[in-house]
Amino acid sequence: MTVANKTDVFSNMTQFTDTVKSQAAQAATSSPVSTQEFLPAVKVDAQTNSDTVEITSNKGEKKKRRGPIKTLKSAIANVKKFFASVGTYTKGVLKGIKNGIISGSVVYTGVTIYNKIKKKPANSKLGFILGGVTIAGSLIASIWNASLDLNEKKSDIDHRWTGHVK
Repeated sequence: MTVANKTDVFSNMTQFTDTVKSQAAQAATSSPVSTQEFLPAVKVDAQTNSDTVEITSNKGEKKKRRGPIKTLKSAIANVKKFFASVGTYTKGVLKGIKNGIISGSVVYTGVTIYNKIKKKPANSKLGFILGGVTIAGSLIASIWNASLDLNEKKSDIDHRWTGHVK
């Protein structure tokens, strides 16, 4: 396998770049040119690829006002969602702490019993570390489940009180 000479591979590059530079200079000094004239190597259909841009703005549009009943329903839904959030996260944190303390103490006790059986020193920190990791994992898992439950509750509240609002 032979490698082509570097000059052979890029021999027509200078001719191409000179052409593009001259066309760019001509475009900058003369009247506007179409894409077809500027890039002759590329086939451009002027009818299908128009070079137009349409800019729109929503500044002039007014927001749609909702009626008093929809506003009241929305306010009730927001209050219900707030209390659902507080209640769900409080239950999740308390449940996580309770389950974490139980599982952490079981892990700590298990490590302590293992150390007694194997006659390892009593000041081993492994029980504290594993118990703490177990407590933290249990708390994180309970908060995660509480957030999932909360999403479901908020969805139910929105569905009942505000309907399918976009």
